Amino acid sequence: MRSWIGNAAAVISLLLAVTSLIGFTIGYDAGRIALTKYLHLFVLGLAIAWIVDHAPASAETFARVALPPSVLAYITVFLFFDQIDSPYYIYQSPLAAIVCAALLLSCLLAGQSIINRLLGLPVAIWLGEISFSVYLLHRHAEWVVNNALGWNASVWITFPLKIVLTLMMAQLAYNLIEIPARQSLRKLGAERRAETQGT
Repeated sequence: MRSWIGNAAAVISLLLAVTSLIGFTIGYDAGRIALTKYLHLFVLGLAIAWIVDHAPASAETFARVALPPSVLAYITVFLFFDQIDSPYYIYQSPLAAIVCAALLLSCLLAGQSIINRLLGLPVAIWLGEISFSVYLLHRHAEWVVNNALGWNASVWITFPLKIVLTLMMAQLAYNLIEIPARQSLRKLGAERRAETQGT
């Protein structure tokens, strides 16, 4: 993957420009799950991967300086601009995309900075491992709590319960679905490689 990205900088740049144009124009009205609404973010991720793959050693110093402001900018955008114009602002806004890209790039290039050491703590690693399950199941946890306690219940009661229930459900899904699925895929891949080498 990295070698392909390294040989395709011009293609990625063109794709980034085209998909950004689509994502920031047509994507606004193309529907919640439309590919055009998120494709530019995927291509932006490819561009970040290419930059990390080709960054000079001096980039680490710059990234360490840029990382704290990037974290603050991300928090600011997430807390204060999320609901402006659209509930999906965080995906559609050029500002939000730039801030997220800066944060990701800074983290990847900063090496053993203080913030990256914090992100390397066991609890942060655990949250990263179950993050996909959290993404998939948080709405279900929200529905369960709201229906159990009533949709008008105090947020000071419902919010902590939603967090706890989401984490519990995500851990179960990670243990019972994600880990076995990964193991099965690795086993299947190893068998396919063995068959290919045998022929």
